[in-house]
Amino acid sequence: MCPSPRADAKPLARDLDAFTGLFVSSLYGSLAVIRNGKTLAVKIGAHDFPGRLTHWSADSFLITFENPDIPPGLLTFAFKGGDPHATGFDGSRVPNAFTTDYGHFDRAE
Repeated sequence: MCPSPRADAKPLARDLDAFTGLFVSSLYGSLAVIRNGKTLAVKIGAHDFPGRLTHWSADSFLITFENPDIPPGLLTFAFKGGDPHATGFDGSRVPNAFTTDYGHFDRAE
């Protein structure tokens, strides 16, 4: 069962396109965030392993996968220097839920 956001979750303040792009991590490799209509999806690594992003609060999204053996996690996107697109994101666990921390990713150059 996927965790749910807290009742005081903040609404999405940016267009979904602001979160799209290619991001890289020294541990996980590449992660592409793509727009899929009114939602966001991810493709991870050289084999484009699929996942989905569900808005959680403000600039944070819950990342989930179809495979129930892969725990979800939170991705909180960063925006720096007035750039309208995310410059990276940090992973974290959802408190009191079986989730994982997916670490730090930077926007690919």
